[in-house]
Amino acid sequence: MNPYRPYVLANNLEVSSPTVTQSEFEPELQINGNEIFNALKSAVVTKYLTTFLIHPLEAAKTICQVEAYVPKDKSSHSKSTRTREEESEHTNHHDQFSDVSDDEQEINAYFESPSLDTIVNKEDLKEQICVEPSGYVNTSANTNTLHSFTISPSRYSIKSIISSLWEKEGAKGLWKGHTVTFLYNLLNSGFQTWLSATLSGFLSIPDPNIIPPVDSVRPLSSVFVKSFSSAISALVLSPLDIARTKIILFPIISSSSSSDPASADSLNSSEKKSLSTRRCLKSLPPYCPSFLIFPTVCYASLPSAISSLLPIAFRNFLGSSSLMDSFVGFTTSSLQFALQIPLETCLRRAQAQYQCDLPPQTIVPLGRYTGITGTVWCLLCEEDPGRFGIEGLYRGWRVGVWGVTSALALNFLSSNLREEVEF
Repeated sequence: MNPYRPYVLANNLEVSSPTVTQSEFEPELQINGNEIFNALKSAVVTKYLTTFLIHPLEAAKTICQVEAYVPKDKSSHSKSTRTREEESEHTNHHDQFSDVSDDEQEINAYFESPSLDTIVNKEDLKEQICVEPSGYVNTSANTNTLHSFTISPSRYSIKSIISSLWEKEGAKGLWKGHTVTFLYNLLNSGFQTWLSATLSGFLSIPDPNIIPPVDSVRPLSSVFVKSFSSAISALVLSPLDIARTKIILFPIISSSSSSDPASADSLNSSEKKSLSTRRCLKSLPPYCPSFLIFPTVCYASLPSAISSLLPIAFRNFLGSSSLMDSFVGFTTSSLQFALQIPLETCLRRAQAQYQCDLPPQTIVPLGRYTGITGTVWCLLCEEDPGRFGIEGLYRGWRVGVWGVTSALALNFLSSNLREEVEF
């Protein structure tokens, strides 16, 4: 080969260039169905086991939030004073007419008009009609007087609720509504993720479930997508959430919890069994009831929206640093927790008060629901005020703290194990 003319081949020899096919440059896209199926199966099994382990604590928190705590000292004191007044009136009446002859007593009884107390019994009237201070008839108090309740745990004690359920109903009482809770959590996470991805693609913004709104190109749009998808998924799956609350509050054997023989005889054979998921869903509408829309939307979207807007405000005004990011993360998680617990209490009470074609028996007396602001006022001021106060508003906060600490501990352990394996 001539070095100055390399394109001229000596002795008519041809250099064979290696032929490269086009398929070698194309990436191989092989979709393995078995791997996808195994990944989905492991995710579903993990979700089921997590729900199974946490469900007794969540059930106890729901019972603690729904139960109406009425001070027993005041009721017993009022009953004792009422009996003493009746005894004193009876003795005075007997002393007044003890010196009068029989004829005079008959004449006085003929001309005297009967009093209203002899016609209408005050106790019977009080048991039949219970009127709130606002003027509305309290229907929950009327239904609660007809049935006795199966458990009476200590005030705001998760441990006492779990032990009472174990004594009265056994393991079935602790895991009531586990299937509905698992279905709700699975469908809620899947539908919310799909809706968030769809809206993000429509608005040409990154998915807020993958990239936080504070790091997004349009952070306000990401916050809107995140809040809207949470609210829509909660509204669509509201019947499952109502069924979960109803099943947890329903006694396993309702006839044993009724002390009135007339009410016990009126129970059907189907009401003496535990409330099944199928029966509960059949009695509920396939949509969110009208008076549950507002508390459901507030509980699903308001804490996440505020916790997403706060880092954006801090970064715009104070900048970004490692110390500032850790402080903002702690502040947002605390604020989200402080907003979520009262809203959850209001939502659970509204779901418990929802009237449907189900037996009215409950394992604890139900608290009132008079809107979000009215329920918060009732929790702070009406149900045993002065002794507990703000603790009554944050019922079941220990369960949330245990969940947050356990999640942080698991993340810390997993990160350390990953670093050791990589090293």
